[in-house]
Amino acid sequence: MDGSKDYVLHFSKDQVPPVKFFWSMTVYNLPERLLIDNSLNRYAIGSRTPGLKTNADGSIDIYLQSKSPGSQKESNWLPAPPTGPYYMILRMYGPQGTLTKGSWVAPQPAIQK
Repeated sequence: MDGSKDYVLHFSKDQVPPVKFFWSMTVYNLPERLLIDNSLNRYAIGSRTPGLKTNADGSIDIYLQSKSPGSQKESNWLPAPPTGPYYMILRMYGPQGTLTKGSWVAPQPAIQK
């Protein structure tokens, strides 16, 4: 992924990781593979993140970008580096349902316009 771009990762209601315990997403810069310093001191986001907002239809949007997506979306913001490449890791603890059956498909980050 490219730090100069703003991304949204949209989990439809059926795509929210089906886990017994929790899921967590972290971004790392490249080539160093380090956590991203940011004003929120947020280094991961997931089902245990205080204030994480679910959309009215049960879906979840995660904003991956260097600058705040605005106060209404900041609870779902995972800060990314302002430039350069980075990657994201999604960890899922206590997989169940479609995860254990091998049919769960992760959403792909989309560049915001």
